Amino acid sequence: MSDIATDPLWADFRDLALAHSLRACWSTPIFSSEGKVIGTFAMYYREPRSPSPREQDTIKHITHLAGVAIQRKLAETARRESEAYLAEAQRLSHTGSWAWAPATGEIRYWSEETYRVLGFDPDAGPPRFETFFRAPLSGGPGQSQRTVRKTRFAEKADFETDYRIVHPSGDVKDIHAVGHPVCDEAGHLVEFVGTVIDITESKRAEEALRASEQVARGQVEALAQSLDVLATAPDPEKFIGQMLSTIGRLLNAQSVTLWLFDESTDSLVLRLMADGGKLAAPDPEHPFMKDPLFWKQNPVIQELLFTAGPVVCEDM
Repeated sequence: MSDIATDPLWADFRDLALAHSLRACWSTPIFSSEGKVIGTFAMYYREPRSPSPREQDTIKHITHLAGVAIQRKLAETARRESEAYLAEAQRLSHTGSWAWAPATGEIRYWSEETYRVLGFDPDAGPPRFETFFRAPLSGGPGQSQRTVRKTRFAEKADFETDYRIVHPSGDVKDIHAVGHPVCDEAGHLVEFVGTVIDITESKRAEEALRASEQVARGQVEALAQSLDVLATAPDPEKFIGQMLSTIGRLLNAQSVTLWLFDESTDSLVLRLMADGGKLAAPDPEHPFMKDPLFWKQNPVIQELLFTAGPVVCEDM
């Protein structure tokens, strides 16, 4: 606008500009490399005037340079935001990323979560690949390296491996590592990129699930066997003996004994005993057999009777 006072484009804002003695405005859009407007240059003058061809050429070059600078700044901001989102996602999922150059053994990149998962010091920088596999417990470092080097490195193929490490915190952690080869146009291996995932919690959940399923199967089996015994051996003595044998087998116990507490006499009475899966005669030398009140001298039995809770004696 060579003259704001008369240009119709400034009709709604003319008074505001004239109050500040602004009479001319040259406005030029700033484009990105994709042709998108990402800004504008607006130059104001205190007298009516139009740009000369030289001034127009200067403005053209300035807006181009400004577009390059602004686009680079926007790209850098977007990259930092993307990295921040990625770092947060890795932290939440306990997944670290890495890049390794097989030719030199150099680890080119480790994300922050990789340091946390594997327990290395970020200030010291990423270790060499040999150190990366030095700490495993399950399978050993040699096996882990052979898995990568022999079966995958020569084949330039993807690899996956699980191993355990002792974290600096003292915790034993389960790690799942995944690698993918990156080759150049000639097919030469340039690097491996991949992830390390802390799967400790999922491993524990799987183990707990397997243990729960094993207990459930044992309960079903014991129930089925007890029903079979009830159908074929209605004698209570035989039924109880069979159930003691079943308990011993399911718990891998050497022997199982059933004691009854007689409140009227404060005595413990041996009801039945199963040894090696078969009913066994009681040991006459057992302290409770020789003296039914002997339990009063045994703090473990007292704790069991008075607290009505289970007691484990790890060392008799």
